[in-house]
Amino acid sequence: MEGIKESFRGIALTDEQMQGLKDNMRSVLGEEYYALTGGLFFDALNSRARYIVFLARRCFNLMNLYYRANYKVPDINYEQRVLSDSGLLANVPSIAYRYVAHRTIPQILIVDDILIHGRGINNLIDTFIHSLKDFLDDRGFVYTYENLERDVIKSITIRVMAQNNKPLLMKGSYYQRLLVDGYKPTIWEPRQWHELSSCISRLVSESVFSNTSFTLSLYGDKATSVKSSVEEAAQRLRFIKSAWNKRFISDAWVKPLKRKNGDISAFYTLRITQNMIDDSICVVPFVLASGIDFNFSEILFKRLFDENTEKFISKSHLPEKVSAEFIYLVLSYNLLLLIQEDCKISNLITVNKLDIDKIILNFGKGTIFASGIDELLKFDEPLLSWEEMNSYLLASTSNSKPLISGSRESKAAKYHDVGEALEEIVAKEGEEIERIAYLEYSGQKSTSKTTKLKPIFKLFYDVESETNLANDNDIADLVGNFLRQMDRGYVAVTTQIVEHDELQYISCVYRAAEASHFIHSKKYSDYLPVLIEMESDCSYNCDRIIERINRFYEDKPDVKTKLEEYTKTLYESGQKLMDWDINWLHWTEIDDDTVRIFGSQSCDDLLISQMILKSLNNAESIKKYRSVYPKR
Repeated sequence: MEGIKESFRGIALTDEQMQGLKDNMRSVLGEEYYALTGGLFFDALNSRARYIVFLARRCFNLMNLYYRANYKVPDINYEQRVLSDSGLLANVPSIAYRYVAHRTIPQILIVDDILIHGRGINNLIDTFIHSLKDFLDDRGFVYTYENLERDVIKSITIRVMAQNNKPLLMKGSYYQRLLVDGYKPTIWEPRQWHELSSCISRLVSESVFSNTSFTLSLYGDKATSVKSSVEEAAQRLRFIKSAWNKRFISDAWVKPLKRKNGDISAFYTLRITQNMIDDSICVVPFVLASGIDFNFSEILFKRLFDENTEKFISKSHLPEKVSAEFIYLVLSYNLLLLIQEDCKISNLITVNKLDIDKIILNFGKGTIFASGIDELLKFDEPLLSWEEMNSYLLASTSNSKPLISGSRESKAAKYHDVGEALEEIVAKEGEEIERIAYLEYSGQKSTSKTTKLKPIFKLFYDVESETNLANDNDIADLVGNFLRQMDRGYVAVTTQIVEHDELQYISCVYRAAEASHFIHSKKYSDYLPVLIEMESDCSYNCDRIIERINRFYEDKPDVKTKLEEYTKTLYESGQKLMDWDINWLHWTEIDDDTVRIFGSQSCDDLLISQMILKSLNNAESIKKYRSVYPKR
């Protein structure tokens, strides 16, 4: 694991894998978007910035994929300067001491793929300034927030691949940093950046590396018995397999941790996937828990650091968000060690089978967290046994709301499928965020600079209220679908430390991510060609479009109601139906109808058959519409 010039830390790609990754990126993104990705990557790497910050998770993962596809030997500029947003916060102590000594902030470049509203960048810069001030205040260095903010802003440059053509919600002083050095981003119409967004989401969800930022993942070749060994261990340990993805190459295994009253306070989860490049295996461990009492972190740190425990316990030394992520990293890695302990393969988990290099960039190379990861990797046996881990999670979450209630009564459920319920709730949350953003930048509502994060239990509670969770299999399907939402980019998941009843809790939180806007648009993509024709015929008048939907789909009342609601939602958010006229063939999930018709075909042939069917159906639906409403 030493010698950055000689080899990557963790999993190393062969020449064939690198070429496969590069070919896959070109295939999914297309040559234009692949070139844009490379342009942004090299523009960032050639900057003078001391810290190059790729926003997690999507841009961070996209740039890591590009890097690994094009560099056989690690590049010292990349390895020493690139961070995620959490990695920047982890560097607050060293930046603060430099500021005290020299009254300067090192140059920081913030990079994102698509600038939509700008709230993510707002939140990062605001959090960075507040963390810096808190750290300085704790040590008796007095600087006004205004002066500190001025010095931080002077140090920042912002780069993006493309910018939404609508007004932004970024602070004016932050937006000015997007234009320094004469650099101007490409300003795109929604249809084009929607297509770019869908391509990037698909790429990062299917490629060589897991779509995570603070969980170490295990890799193994298709020819090895890693997958079968992990699955057999999961079965012996009473994990429940959840059907997870229609591409047939991804599974989720879920094990609930229950309190005495039946409430579920945590889930042990494993995702086992095969990537689209060489079918190699990736095992992603992740512990989901309701709020963990921060005081219990001392138990973990004493196991991990022994005499250096005090460095990690002291809240004043560390950024809260990164500390919370580190707790989850330790718990999830311990889960992987517990699985290894039950597997029949000796030394299943080795350093060269983990994505260590990417995860360290998330926690900041050279920070105390990177040192913590080094200490963690010295363990070849679990820090906590199953009994100890169960006891730890049950005790540390005892004062928190459960993820799932143990007392459930049968009711008239709105949804019969937990996956559909989860998708609908996330989709509507994402659309509400978009609607509020439109009201804010159109001046109809006062501006809120950030999108509020919600605790995970709130999302599960909403699904529980809309469905009947009859048994643990239903619950496992819910959690499996939630993990799928994470990896497809529909929900953005992170952790933070929150205060309640004079206690601090490490809370796993989420928000509906940008890709959540694709849920309904993709679901109704078969109707979009006709809806777009209606929109043009009705001169973009929403009321007239609704009237035409009513008449044309009067024999399909369920479809009519859903398309009405969808159209109204878009127009209330300042969007049009034509904004979503993108190439939906980039979405590679095979639907059930295609499987029923061509079930004996290979996965690739099924995709081709589905593309042909969709093209024929679209042409037929437009022909039918024009027979009723001839084009004038």
